[in-house]
Amino acid sequence: MGAIVQFKSEFRARRVLLVLLGALALLAVTPAASDAVVNFNVTGKWTCSNRGKVIPIAGARVELWHDISWWPDDKLGSVRTASNGAFNFGVRADSNFDLYAKVVLNDDAGVSLGNWYSFSDWDTDTSTVGSHSGVVNLGTWQISKDNGSGTPKCAVWQGAHNAYANYRQVIGSRPPDTNYSISADFPCCGTPFTTRDTTRWPSGYQTGSTGDPDGGFSVNFHEFAHSVRHSFDGNFSHFLFDVARFNYPQTHSLCSNNNQGFAFNEGWAEYWAHTLTTCAGDPTNFNYEGNVATALDGLEKCSSRPTMVRVLRENPGSIHSYSEFKAKWDAIVGPKGCLIRPVTGIEGVEDSFSIARLTSEVQKQIAGLNRVVASLSRQLSTAKRRALSPGSCSVARVCLTGIEKLIDPSAINAQIQQAKLVIARLQSGLDAARRANFMPDFAQANLYNALTTDRSSFERANQAIVINGLKSSVQTIKSKSGFNPAETTATFRRLNSRLTLLTRARNRRITTPTSVETLFSAPEAPVDGVRRVR
Repeated sequence: MGAIVQFKSEFRARRVLLVLLGALALLAVTPAASDAVVNFNVTGKWTCSNRGKVIPIAGARVELWHDISWWPDDKLGSVRTASNGAFNFGVRADSNFDLYAKVVLNDDAGVSLGNWYSFSDWDTDTSTVGSHSGVVNLGTWQISKDNGSGTPKCAVWQGAHNAYANYRQVIGSRPPDTNYSISADFPCCGTPFTTRDTTRWPSGYQTGSTGDPDGGFSVNFHEFAHSVRHSFDGNFSHFLFDVARFNYPQTHSLCSNNNQGFAFNEGWAEYWAHTLTTCAGDPTNFNYEGNVATALDGLEKCSSRPTMVRVLRENPGSIHSYSEFKAKWDAIVGPKGCLIRPVTGIEGVEDSFSIARLTSEVQKQIAGLNRVVASLSRQLSTAKRRALSPGSCSVARVCLTGIEKLIDPSAINAQIQQAKLVIARLQSGLDAARRANFMPDFAQANLYNALTTDRSSFERANQAIVINGLKSSVQTIKSKSGFNPAETTATFRRLNSRLTLLTRARNRRITTPTSVETLFSAPEAPVDGVRRVR
């Protein structure tokens, strides 16, 4: 059994990514049979290296999985990481078994992060280990990008999670769009940009700077503030109207001289993120977003941050400049002589990624996935040879090894098709960005709508690949001479059950059910490294 576990661990697609990234070799432990109940705790910790600063991944979902074979892995439960990134599962089982933990960038409280082309949340796994009585310590796992010098997805998600949690703590309620998501590795536009409930984030774009007012996440707080203001202001059509008339999609700095609509939109975000400065000249010239941010900060000191939010909430569609905000603020608070002191703070010139940088990031993802396809193709050849001699299946209890050998080719082939699907989406996204000259035409919403449609078609195409793989697995078992007892096993029933589940979801045109979403998600480009550090 130990050799079989070694094989299937090495050929799990997620594990392939770890190997490609130089992660630790996976552990293969033979489960020990037991006639008594086994009680144990599974512990571990997830951390994130954000440009060399290691932080805990706090508040993220962690799933515990029973490692069985390609298709039938069982999710045993989920918890959220503690403030230090730690997690703990209590398990009671009839025997020992192989397991692994999966971190998912979703806090199940409103904040999630996934790749731009997919509805699935981003996730990654620990290695597989065998259970035993007492404590099963999976160790501390760290996610990084560019060998620790870059900004990985875990940092972007953590900043969004912190910004959302800060809003709830300070304001005392959820934001207007209760679900806030990050669309990661977006192939366009140089900087993050936010609509009403989603921020599109270019691959590797920084979350802030060391020592910034929001703990290294000022960009996250800035983008989240855009989500709040845009949502209070009106629906998506209203947002697109404002984008066109105020020319939102442009690079800028706190002291860029712009129109008042643009300056207020950016000034609100700078104020919220505490990145303030007073621009030279007349501090009451509110064509400068830095002056808007400083003036809004002065109003907050005369009232409160919840009051500032109340002004937006109670005046949808009518605030597009500082003077309009001040008039509505006066109506709620009453005219006050608030002292607006000049501030010399962080004059944040946006670091806009060049077209060459954006293109390079997508091409790195494509190259990484091509390596995944090549590795999986080699594994497929090995799996096909093993499937020719699956062993005996005279009674149900000895069939598992043979079932695994028989279904591995179908599962690996599905992973190859999924990876090729992702490659095609990455290339189409890059082509769409090029056609838009890497700046979306918001007035027509051409790029936005095209890439949103891509997500829906990707989901259906991915479901079709998995469904075909499951069908092939079931049919292979049913047609194998001497394997009739396999059809009475829990593994076979699980395959059929998941086939039914996914087929029903596809027929109803809904997303993959959460109970198997992470199990059947497509391979991702190995741009974020994952390794055990202790």
